[in-house]
Amino acid sequence: MDPNIKLHDEVPKLSSPAFIGRKSKVKSDKVKVKSNKNGKVQPPAEPALKDAAEFSQPSLPLPEPSFRIFENVKELQLFDRPNSYIRYMEATQEELSDEVEYDLEEEDVQWLELANVKRRKQGGVVVKRRDMEFMMDRLEKESYFQVTWHILYCPNT
Repeated sequence: MDPNIKLHDEVPKLSSPAFIGRKSKVKSDKVKVKSNKNGKVQPPAEPALKDAAEFSQPSLPLPEPSFRIFENVKELQLFDRPNSYIRYMEATQEELSDEVEYDLEEEDVQWLELANVKRRKQGGVVVKRRDMEFMMDRLEKESYFQVTWHILYCPNT
């Protein structure tokens, strides 16, 4: 707080907190701070409110709702909700072994193509994308099952 400011000095009224600490080209109103005989500060009188007509914007018409009926659309078959609850059951190891969940990404395909170029030069077997997906799927699943098994059955190691 500035020690040179007195109780009865005029204080500039800022129009927005964004102008605090900045010099503004906008002229600010001066507010005179008053105090009564007891030394208590009285709040400044509020300026008179302007009519609402001064602030109103020209009114725009509301958009009209509209719709179209499509005649050549097949009726969708709705979901038949069963009488009992729907439960999610995690797939067993046997069920997971039947399906390949791994999907090669762009970087995987580029790496596989480079590896296959080297394999061809060396006279090796070329690995197909489907085989690579299968091998990566097995690697991920076996790693998951081994970690889970060790957590469950060997907690102290």
